[in-house]
Amino acid sequence: MIAGRWATRVPEASPFGDAGARAARRRRRQERELRLGKPRGGRSRWQLLLGVLALGAVVASCGGSHFQYVQNSSENTYFKLPSNWKLFRLTEPDKQGRPPKLPVDTQRIWHVAFDAATQPDQNHLGEAMPQALVGDVQIYAMSASDNDQIAQSNLRQIIFGGMDPVLQDPGTPPNWEVVSYAPITDMKGVVGSRVVINVPSQDSPGHWSTLDGTELLDSSTGRAYLLLMRCESQCYLNNRKAANEIAQSWKVTK
Repeated sequence: MIAGRWATRVPEASPFGDAGARAARRRRRQERELRLGKPRGGRSRWQLLLGVLALGAVVASCGGSHFQYVQNSSENTYFKLPSNWKLFRLTEPDKQGRPPKLPVDTQRIWHVAFDAATQPDQNHLGEAMPQALVGDVQIYAMSASDNDQIAQSNLRQIIFGGMDPVLQDPGTPPNWEVVSYAPITDMKGVVGSRVVINVPSQDSPGHWSTLDGTELLDSSTGRAYLLLMRCESQCYLNNRKAANEIAQSWKVTK
């Protein structure tokens, strides 16, 4: 089949004169080479195939996996992070070595953070306007009473420092600008939203930071999942693609 397909691309020989004879001989020689697996140029089609495969391997190794996956298997959640970003695992250890008590009070049970700086530093997580994208991911086990009463608005207030930028008035002059809001409905039994806002600096007039927050709520398990990414606004614009990939990759599975 390969030889036949290649042969149809060879021009038909002319039946007139020596030129036609030479063309016919050339055609027969090409067809014989094709049957032997030697297309024009002297390299066998197997050599060409191996070359293509080798090129594919090089491309794959150069592209590689640009992301690391961060997961909490016991809580059935994961997200991806650029592989060259620093991950900090901040969950408080149980120093007394005993199993956690029942969540009579709402407790944070998982906390990781990340820093996109070329020289990452955990202190960047506390800066008001970091110059490289930083993020926090937290899971809360809610008490029975909190689980009965909690709403998505409450979770957004936790993320954004006491305000719900979706439902509250930003004031005049505005204390924030809503860049985007999108409900999350693609995870079974989980509701949530993603909100991106700009916040003016209190210390440097004319400067803004951008906060990108996602909250997920699973009332059936009493779990709240919070993700906040932030940095100076131009920094966020430069890293918006990465921020979108992180937020969109964050999943809670059943």
